[in-house]
This record gives sequence, C-alpha cells and structure tokens, in this order.
Amino acid sequence: GNVALDVARILLRCTTELASTDIADYALDALRSSTIRKVYLVGRRGPVQAACTAKELREILGNYKMCLKNVNVYIKEADLATSPADKEEMRNSRIKRRVKPTKFLPSEDGSTVGAMELEKTLLKDDGATGKQVAVGTGEFEELKCGIVLKSIGYKSLPIEGLSFDKYRGVVPNLRGRVLSSESETATVEPGLYVVGWLKRGPTGIVATNLHCAEETHTNRHVFGLWFV
Repeated sequence: GNVALDVARILLRCTTELASTDIADYALDALRSSTIRKVYLVGRRGPVQAACTAKELREILGNYKMCLKNVNVYIKEADLATSPADKEEMRNSRIKRRVKPTKFLPSEDGSTVGAMELEKTLLKDDGATGKQVAVGTGEFEELKCGIVLKSIGYKSLPIEGLSFDKYRGVVPNLRGRVLSSESETATVEPGLYVVGWLKRGPTGIVATNLHCAEETHTNRHVFGLWFV
C-alpha cells in the first residue's frame, strides 16, 4: 500500500532533498548516517491487487534511473571517484511480488534479523466474494536483509466510551463530528471530533488526510465547538 511506498521513498530519497522539507531533525540525522543501500518491497499478491495509488507508485519509480540497453557509456577514470552525492544515488530498491514472509532468520551473531524466508504464492479466487487471495505454493527462498518494516493492513482501535464500527475500524461520524452510535437515529456527541484513518479508514495519501482534516475543522468552526 501507500504506507510501504512512503517508507521506501523516504529511505531512498537523497537527504539533500529531504533537508528542504519539514522532516524532523532527528529523522534527517538518522537518514544521513544510514547504511541502507537496497530496499525490497515484498507483496503477497500481484500488481493488480496492490493497494497503493498510481500517483504514489509513479513518484517512487520516477525517482530512479531506468536500465537502458545497448547504450555505450564512456567515463573518465577521474570521474569514477565517489562523492557523498554519488553514494546517495547508489541506493536501490526492489519490488518482489507474489511472495509472502513466513519466517525471520537471525544474523550470524544473532543480534538482528539477517534474512527473511519467503514463500512463493499463487492467486486464487476465494470462492465467495470473487476476491483474489494469495495461496502458498510450498516453494521457498531467502532474502538477505538487515531491517524489516511490516506494512500489511491497518485497523484502528476503539476508544472507551465512544461508539466504534468494528467492521470498518472507524468511529461513526458525520463529516468529522462523532456520532453516538452506528444507527440512522444516532446523535452527535457534543465537542467530540475525529480525523484521519480513525474517521474514514486506512485509505488515501497525504493530500487525502489534509482534505479530511479541513472538513472536520470546518465542521467544528461552523458549530462553534472545540476539540477535546
């Protein structure tokens, strides 16, 4: 999904470019000292089933040079020396599809993860909704890695005392105003508002969250109430 792409994009983006954004200083310092050079995006199903949006995918693919065949490149020996900027551009990403992680394997000294065991998958109809599900084939491979970031689905947790839609994982609301229940006769809870994924579910990109927050803020302003 978009979260996985965002993580990969930040890990691979040049820190000189990130420095001009509002990224936190501690995060920028960590990225500057990072030794990560390859990032693998591992998906259980295929590109058709990917939850990411086309815009996010185009952005991450557009940041890197494509491999060109039958092109002769002549480089002066002096130009082969690597600079800090060159090292930033040496970062690489890989997208592996139709595999699912089954086991984390330790590094040689046992202090960190050293590899992932991946099982190849096939797409099959679930027989009920027509949705394509990933089914293991019994074929395995190992992918060496030094860090693993899991980004498989997301579901908000209920807040005690507030109504909660367990199926959608959201707080029932009317354009950001929290409702007393999921029923059609629900009333608004005075002074309570909700935004983001807790409001609408884990969908969209950063711009979607901005519009979502603006809608809730506008509703708050109209009714003259404040967040609590």
